[in-house]
Amino acid sequence: MKDLLLKIILFLLALFIFFWLYQDAERDDRGEIMSAGNVDAMSLRVGDCFNDVATKNIVEDEVIEVSSVEGVPCSTPHLSEVFAQSSSLFNDYNSHPDEETLSNNSYDYCSEQLPLFLSLDLFSEQADTQIEEFNNKITLNFYYPTEEGWRSGDRSVDCIITSKGEDLLISYKDIYKN
Repeated sequence: MKDLLLKIILFLLALFIFFWLYQDAERDDRGEIMSAGNVDAMSLRVGDCFNDVATKNIVEDEVIEVSSVEGVPCSTPHLSEVFAQSSSLFNDYNSHPDEETLSNNSYDYCSEQLPLFLSLDLFSEQADTQIEEFNNKITLNFYYPTEEGWRSGDRSVDCIITSKGEDLLISYKDIYKN
């Protein structure tokens, strides 16, 4: 009888731990993440802050698939933030583009969107200093559709800033706004 009771307790404990580890992030009425949890990569929104262990140590130009991330409030330690999205960047393509096309088009789009998200005035006196400061801490990444996702109709690109080292503790939205 004690063995059965012990097995039941261990099973319930394992079940609790499983659901605790894999709970979805909670969002408020504005859609901002309010408590940490799982976020499907297809459900990311501009302004979402998250941790993605798979991409933390990614080598430059390395391509990996991401299906979900740990969404967190931007006021808590995080590695990445979504700063722009496009669902129409690849609408002119009938078939899944090659990796180079996906990467180049995504990079060009995200590079154009980044100063807008940061409220960075590229013509201001401080621009060079701000860009250097930013580039020392942050790198530009993006998620684009896999072949499987493409067959399912995914054409979206998520533009992401990711820390090069230390955790980020704030949102970078409008960080250079005067």
